[in-house]
Amino acid sequence: MQITYGLHAENQLKERGISKRLIEEILSNPEQIINSIKGRKIAHKVISEGKVKFLYRVIYVIEKSKFEVISAYKTRKIVKYWVKK
Repeated sequence: MQITYGLHAENQLKERGISKRLIEEILSNPEQIINSIKGRKIAHKVISEGKVKFLYRVIYVIEKSKFEVISAYKTRKIVKYWVKK
């Protein structure tokens, strides 16, 4: 799997303390993928940090068999973003 990061994504990951290794893990094994605007997709994965669960959201597009990460963040608002099927 080849993953590229735009400058905006690089800055956000640094600012939010999210490693590229974690992004790779989320993209290779997401718990949920939802479609977003402009042909983007969002990979979801719930990860426990101590006693608190966070939803990690990785916004990306696939271009020429590459994942291009647009943005990523974590939130405790799991119910707000999780899509029930």
